[in-house]
Amino acid sequence: MAGMLLGACGAGARPALSDASTRDDFGRVVQAGQVGVLRLQPGDCFAASGDQIESVIAVPCANDHDAEVVAVFSMVDSAWPGATEVEAVARDGCLERFESATGFPYDASIAKLTAYAPTHIS
Repeated sequence: MAGMLLGACGAGARPALSDASTRDDFGRVVQAGQVGVLRLQPGDCFAASGDQIESVIAVPCANDHDAEVVAVFSMVDSAWPGATEVEAVARDGCLERFESATGFPYDASIAKLTAYAPTHIS
């Protein structure tokens, strides 16, 4: 499972804003497709592709997948607090939301929590 703290990313064609998946009326992915990180929604399942991502292949959760979005949230607008603080906010925010999103308490022996956070230049 992956939690996410998202910020504006990328340049040019803005792959972080794209969504080439097909979704049903409830917003669930029903056909795989490239999805930008700024378009991921809680409950989306995807193939993980490394630590720094701009887009992922979202897949129906019934299919094999590496990660599921637990939460998407924003940081309060302020001056850049530094990478360490942003990573801590992302990690803590995901841990706080994990049980309500999944119905289970977080257990590091069962699930790996990965928080995707913006960088200074995003």
